[in-house]
Amino acid sequence: MSGASEKAVALLRQLDLSIYTSADRDEVLAFKCAPIGHRPAEAAQDLIYKATDRLGDFGSGYPYFVLARDNGVLVGAIIFGLEHPDDPAIQIFTLGVAVTRHREGIGTMLKKIAMALAVSDEAFPNAVASTVHRANYRMNGLNDNLGIGRNQDPLDGEFYITGATVELVNGPEIVRVTDRPPED
Repeated sequence: MSGASEKAVALLRQLDLSIYTSADRDEVLAFKCAPIGHRPAEAAQDLIYKATDRLGDFGSGYPYFVLARDNGVLVGAIIFGLEHPDDPAIQIFTLGVAVTRHREGIGTMLKKIAMALAVSDEAFPNAVASTVHRANYRMNGLNDNLGIGRNQDPLDGEFYITGATVELVNGPEIVRVTDRPPED
């Protein structure tokens, strides 16, 4: 097993994952995932805050709001689901990692969990998609590392539309990208 794979396994064992409930509201509203002045991360943080009261605004098909804690401290959150019940891919609406925990693989692990659920839950197609601001270098890098393709949004050149078909695999990688749209 590679050093990166060993680190991923150790991180997954360390994180406590749960579905958001109203009892988590105050903790989530105190959660900081955006460095000051980083507008793409601030937008993600605002969406996480919004979801505490209005999760139904995040698509009509099975929205999930997953929290990750390390030793009882909230370190990450991801919201994903189907924007419309017949969508060909689950949409990653937002993902945030505590500012103090950036670059530890938490965001990658949360995205892989969403990807794994896309494959294993019959309500979802086995594909993921998201819209990412072009200045969100961390998320664009995370997608690149996972093999997720991106194209410029034809309606708003400030954003990329990302997507990939995925499958479950045995081992610490959890999921593998099996197909991605051709890039522009």
